[in-house]
Amino acid sequence: MTCIVGIVGAEGDIHMGGDSAVVCIDNRDSTKHYTVADKKVFIKDNVVMGCAGPSRFCQALRCSLDIPNHLDSQSDFDYMVLDFASAVKSCVGGALLYNPADFGASLVGYNGCLYLVERDLTIVLPRHNFIACGAGAMYAMGVLAVTGHMNCEDRIRLTLETVASLSSVVELPIDIVSLRIT
Repeated sequence: MTCIVGIVGAEGDIHMGGDSAVVCIDNRDSTKHYTVADKKVFIKDNVVMGCAGPSRFCQALRCSLDIPNHLDSQSDFDYMVLDFASAVKSCVGGALLYNPADFGASLVGYNGCLYLVERDLTIVLPRHNFIACGAGAMYAMGVLAVTGHMNCEDRIRLTLETVASLSSVVELPIDIVSLRIT
């Protein structure tokens, strides 16, 4: 359980934040709730990523995802749908996950745009310059919708602090990463 939020700034910079909650279910269907130091948002090869869902999903993306080359002949969206999603499937499919339900939703910031990657690897390009995923996403979208006047990092911090105060499965502290477009 978690909340990941992303914002594209005015200059095309991408900012992403995530909380620190992890919920685990053991083999006796007992639920354990942890606050972890493991980061859910990170930058890899000029791609910003934030993961909701199983910790193993995020760990596989952070540690072993091979970011594919983007062909000049492809649009960014085609690249995300065809090449990036296939790379995620190859990476996570071999990471000791047992079925597609073990995939988590994630946010990806690439080339000045934000994408939501659904659990089935559907790529969503939002109309707004912000998006959220995870158990706290609906709360987060509400906060993001009314805080457009704030700078991106303060907006992410306020959003995740608010969601943590409303949801039992979103925990502080938060991590924020930013990828500046140069």
